[in-house]
Amino acid sequence: MANIEPQSFETQTDNNGNWSYDVLNTLSPGMHTMVIQDEYGQSKELGMFVVKDDRSGIVDRVTTFISMDYVYAAIAWLVLILFLTLNILRLARHIDQEAKKKKTKYYRHAIVFCAVAMVITLAVGVSVNYKTRIFNSFWRKINPSAQKLMKVSGAVVDPITLQGVSGVDLASLNTSIHTAQGGFYAFEDIDAYYGIRITHPQLQRALVILISDVKPDQRFDIYFDPKMYNTLNSYLIAVMQQKWSTAYDLLAAVSKEKITMNDLSKVASIFNAKNLSDQELVLSKVEVINNFFNERYSVRFDNVVKISVTNGNAKEEYLLVKEGNEWRIVQ
Repeated sequence: MANIEPQSFETQTDNNGNWSYDVLNTLSPGMHTMVIQDEYGQSKELGMFVVKDDRSGIVDRVTTFISMDYVYAAIAWLVLILFLTLNILRLARHIDQEAKKKKTKYYRHAIVFCAVAMVITLAVGVSVNYKTRIFNSFWRKINPSAQKLMKVSGAVVDPITLQGVSGVDLASLNTSIHTAQGGFYAFEDIDAYYGIRITHPQLQRALVILISDVKPDQRFDIYFDPKMYNTLNSYLIAVMQQKWSTAYDLLAAVSKEKITMNDLSKVASIFNAKNLSDQELVLSKVEVINNFFNERYSVRFDNVVKISVTNGNAKEEYLLVKEGNEWRIVQ
């Protein structure tokens, strides 16, 4: 269970695997998220619910994804549009031939109404699909050849110490894993199209790591340090918003010695202001390079993390190094 401060409870299943727990007397009023985790560290988020202020019961159960009522409303809207359009056309057809101008007016109104309605419906559909990918999933169900299901396993490790990182949530479609000690994880059947979504309490923004280049049965370790990704995220936003002083402060010392803030202001970004609302940062590849020599600055680094960021078809690569306890960008 999790509200502002997560709380954990244990309960025992019966012989049939059924379990129950009284949450009303143990949770504070408000919205909570229920996550079930087994002894192997695998977890699944069941949904969200609201405890009444007087703890007399649960107000409602809500899904963690977009509400299906929103999808049903979009479908109902489309049906209503088609019905009204056909009705207008029916009325226009019954107009006497002598009222040709009036008939033409009805047809014109019907066409305009239909066009506007279709645009609104398309916008709603794009919004729904962006949040849920429901149409992508439907297409992949009726066209299995479009799927690339594979097994992916490895560990979530620190990029410097290579030690396993616990407490990281990985998810792909309907499967979610909460890493335990050692950071190990394993997905049996995931779609390479969706990649692996990564969340952590200290992350500014959720991450999605694409796995289309991972070979079957190949170990796939995920390099993870929330400070590293937060630095990259802050830098991308600063450049996007043209806050050059903020971006300059996030540069590595070697970069600050070679370039000025004016030089940095000439840097272009694959992101724009519309991307500020995005909830995920998509990464096509993250790799650690040891004993890396930077030809631009003629400097050798013990460890460098190269991160490839994507935005649609556009892609950028960033080098990050650790200076003390902070991560910095090598520009």
